Amino acid sequence: MRAVCAGTAVAGVALLVLTGVLAGWGGGSWGLLLALGAALAAIELFPVQLTHRGESEALHLEEAFFVPLAFLLGPLPTMVVIGMAAALASAASKRRSVHKALFNVGMILFSTAAGLATASALGLTREALDARDVLAVLVGGLVFCAITATAVAGVISLAEGSRFRPVLLDGAVVRAATWVGSLSLGVLVLLAAEQRPVAVLAAAVPVVVLQFAFSGAMRQWQERRRTEALYEAAGRIHARVGVQGVRTELADAAAVLLVAGAAQVVDAGTPPHEGALRAEVDATLAVEVWDRGSGGAWTGGDATCLQALAVIAGGLLANARLYEQLHTVTSSLGEGVLACNPSGVVTFANPAADSMLGWAPGTLVGQQLAATVDPDRRQAVSVRGGEWVHLARLRCGATVRLDEYTVKRRDGSSLDVALTASPVQQEGDMVGAVVALRDVTERKALERQLVHQAFHDQLTGLPSRGLFLDRLEHARSRAAEDGSTQAVLFLDVDRFKLINDSLGHRVGDDVLCTVASRLVGAVRAGDTVARFGGDEFTVLLEELAGPAEATATAERILQSLRRPLVAGDREIVLSVSIGVAVAASGDAPTDLLAAADIAMYDAKRAGKNRFCTAAANADELALARLDLETQLRRAITAGELELHYQPVLQAHSGRLYGFEALVRWRHPELGLLGPAQFMELAEDTGLVLPLGEWVLERACRTAREWRDAHPGENTVMAVNLSARQFQDPDLGDRVASMLDAVGLEPTALVLEITETVVMGDTERTLATLSALKRLGVRLAIDDFGTGYSSLSYLKRFPVDVVKIDKSFVDGLGDNPVDREIVAAVIRLAAAVGMQTVAEGVETPEQLEELQQLGCSLVQGYLLARPQPLVDLERALGPTLVLPAPRGSGTAWLDARPSALRL
Repeated sequence: MRAVCAGTAVAGVALLVLTGVLAGWGGGSWGLLLALGAALAAIELFPVQLTHRGESEALHLEEAFFVPLAFLLGPLPTMVVIGMAAALASAASKRRSVHKALFNVGMILFSTAAGLATASALGLTREALDARDVLAVLVGGLVFCAITATAVAGVISLAEGSRFRPVLLDGAVVRAATWVGSLSLGVLVLLAAEQRPVAVLAAAVPVVVLQFAFSGAMRQWQERRRTEALYEAAGRIHARVGVQGVRTELADAAAVLLVAGAAQVVDAGTPPHEGALRAEVDATLAVEVWDRGSGGAWTGGDATCLQALAVIAGGLLANARLYEQLHTVTSSLGEGVLACNPSGVVTFANPAADSMLGWAPGTLVGQQLAATVDPDRRQAVSVRGGEWVHLARLRCGATVRLDEYTVKRRDGSSLDVALTASPVQQEGDMVGAVVALRDVTERKALERQLVHQAFHDQLTGLPSRGLFLDRLEHARSRAAEDGSTQAVLFLDVDRFKLINDSLGHRVGDDVLCTVASRLVGAVRAGDTVARFGGDEFTVLLEELAGPAEATATAERILQSLRRPLVAGDREIVLSVSIGVAVAASGDAPTDLLAAADIAMYDAKRAGKNRFCTAAANADELALARLDLETQLRRAITAGELELHYQPVLQAHSGRLYGFEALVRWRHPELGLLGPAQFMELAEDTGLVLPLGEWVLERACRTAREWRDAHPGENTVMAVNLSARQFQDPDLGDRVASMLDAVGLEPTALVLEITETVVMGDTERTLATLSALKRLGVRLAIDDFGTGYSSLSYLKRFPVDVVKIDKSFVDGLGDNPVDREIVAAVIRLAAAVGMQTVAEGVETPEQLEELQQLGCSLVQGYLLARPQPLVDLERALGPTLVLPAPRGSGTAWLDARPSALRL
C-alpha cells in the first residue's frame, strides 16, 4: 500500500509534537489546547487520501489524535479540544445542516468520554509512557472508534429504512484496519517525542503488518465496488430494448466501470484503437476502452472486468435483436399486443395496441394494465386496489381468455375486444405476461343486429311473434306476483290479400308499415306492438285500470286506421278486425292469445272493421272449434258431405243451362250445415284441399250421369275452386285425371275462380288458366267487380264466363250506378266473346232489367234455391225449362207450376 499524507496532516502532527514538548506532558496550557484543536479541525476538513491501484478513500484520522490527547491532557481538556474541533469543522462545512452538526458534536463528545473512561479504567497514569499506558490508550481509542461507527450506522439505517446489522458490518475490515493504523500512528508520535528508537522499531512491526492487511482489505473493497458497478451497468444495459440502445449503453458502462477516457462498440473485424483494451461481445461485435484514467498499462483485473461486461452485454444484445424481430412482427399485426411485468406495468405495446386504445405511440409503456380496463356494470370488479384482477390467475399459471370484454380507451370511451392473456414463466414463476386484444366492435354490432332481426320483424321493425310471446309470458308471471291486469289485442287487416294480390307486394308492404306505425301511435309507450305474421298484429297492454281501458285502446286503433293512406299511387282506406281478451286470474299466455284470436274471427264474421271482446267461454269456443275440425276431417271420409245444385238458366228463355255444385255437411248432431259454417275452418286448417277434391270428383260424376240421362242436352257443371286449390302446381294434371276417371267431356265442366285469386300473381294465374284451357275445361271468374281489377284484365285471361257479383245485382231497379256497372260488364264480356251470369237474382225487377241489358245467364233464389239433384230434376221436367217467376212480366215457353222456389 502506498500511503500519501496531505501536507496539512503532517503539519498538524508536527505541531502536536512540538506543542507537547514545549508545554510539558502533565501541566498542559491553553496554547497546547489551541494547537491540538486547530490540528484536529484541519485534519477533519482536509482528510488524508489513501490511494490503492487507482481507487481512493478519504481518512480523517481522528483516532490518531485520541492517543496524544488522552496521554498529554486531562479528560476535560481532551473533550474541550475534540468538541471544539468537531464544531469548527461542522461550521466550516457548507454541506452539513444544523441538525447534522449537532449530531456530530454530540457523538464525538460521547465517544471521547467513553474512550477516556476506558483508558482510565485500564490504569492510564500520564506520567511515563510505558507498555501499560500504551495499552490503555489503544483500547480507549478502539472504544472511541467503535461507538462512533455504531452511532453512524444507526443513523444511516434509520434514514434509509435498511437493516442495522448489514450497514454496521459493511466495510468493517477496512475501518478496523484504519483505526489500528491511526492509533499506532499516535503511539509512534509519542515514542518519537521521548526519543526511543528501539521502541519505534518495535512499534513499526504491527504498523507494517496493518499496512499489508489494509492493502488486502482495499483490494476486496475495490473488487466489491467493481462487482456492484458491473451489476449496475448490466441493469442499465438490460433496460435498453433496441440493438443500438444496447451498444450505446455498453460503451458508456465500459468507460465508467474502467475509468477510461473513451470507449466504443465496434465490428469484430475493425482494428483496435492504439492502447485500447478490447473484449469480444459476440461473433460480430467487440467493446474497447482506452485512455486509462490513472495512467499506466491495463491490468489483468481490467481485462477480466471488461470481458465480464462483454459477456453480459452479449446475452442482452441477443435479446435486443430478438426484441427487434418481435417488434417488427407485432408491428404488422392487426391485433393489439401488450406485455407487462408481474406487477401489471406495461413494458411493451405494439402500434395496433396504441391505436386501438387511443394512446400516443410509446406512451402506453409504463402504464398500469388496470388503467385500460373499463369497470362498467359488467366488470365492476375488474380493478382491485389498482391491480388488474386477472393478474392473480396469471400468477397461478392460468391463461385468461375473454371472448367479450370491454377496455377503456385513452379518451374514456369503451371498446369491445376479445382478450387473451398468457403468463411468461421461468422456473415456475411468472416473470411477465402477454396480452392480445382483438377489436370485436363490428362482430358485436353484427350480433346485436342478428339478435334484433331474430326478435323483430324486418319489414316493420316491430317485435316478432317470439319476442311478443316472451313478453306476454313475463307479463303473466308479474301479474301472478303483483295482481296487475293485462290484455291482448289480436288484429287482422281486412281484405289485405285483395290489396296485396291486386296492387302488388310493394303496395302491400307499404300498407303493413303504415298499419304498424299507426298502431304504435295509438297505444301507450310501455305497451308492446308486434307483427304476429302476415297481416296479423298483436298488442300487449300491461297494468290496465280495467277492461274499459283495453276496449278504449281498440277503438283508438280503429279510428287511426280509418284515415285514408297513400300506398304507391293509390289512396286506400283500411279497416281491421280486432279481438280483445282481458286476462283473468290464472289465465295462461297461450289461453289469452287464443281467446283474442277467436274474438278477432268473431269481429270478422260480424262484418269486419270492428272489435269484439273475447267471450267468457272463449276456451269452450276454442275447444268446440277443435272438435269441429276433428269432425270435419271425419266427415270427408265418412260420407257426411253431400252436394246441392243451383240451376243456371238462360235469362230470356228460362231453359236450363247448367248447375252450380254447392257442398253441404249433414252433421249427425247439428243437422244440415251450409258452407258458411265450416268452409272458413276448412280454409284455415288446410282441409279445403281434400274437401275440394271430393266436391270436384262428385260434381263431375253427377254431370256425366245427368248427360247420360238426358242425351243431347249440353248442360254444364260449375264447381268452385278455392285459393289453395288454384295455387296447386299440379292442378291441371289433377283435373285431367278426374275427367278421365269419370268419363266426362272437358267442355261440360266449368271451374269458377274468385276475382281476388285471379288477380293475385297475374303471370302465374295466366299460366294456370292456360293449362286448364288446353284441357278443354271452361273457366269462369266469380264475384267479378268486388276487387281492384280493371275490366281490361278480362281480355288477358282465357276466361269463358264472367259472374256478376250479387252486390251489383241487388242495386238493379234502384241504383243507376249499379245498373251502369252491370251494363259495362255485359257489354265488355260480349265484346270479347264471354258469357255473363248474374248471381243472386231475387226479384222480378232484377230479372227484367238483366234481360233488358242483355245478360246471358241468371241464377238466384227467385228462380231456385240450391237443392238435391233429384228434387231439381222433378221440377224441371222433360223440357228442362223453369216457369217464369211471378210478377216478372215475362212469359217463358213452357209455363207450369214450379216447386223450385222454396
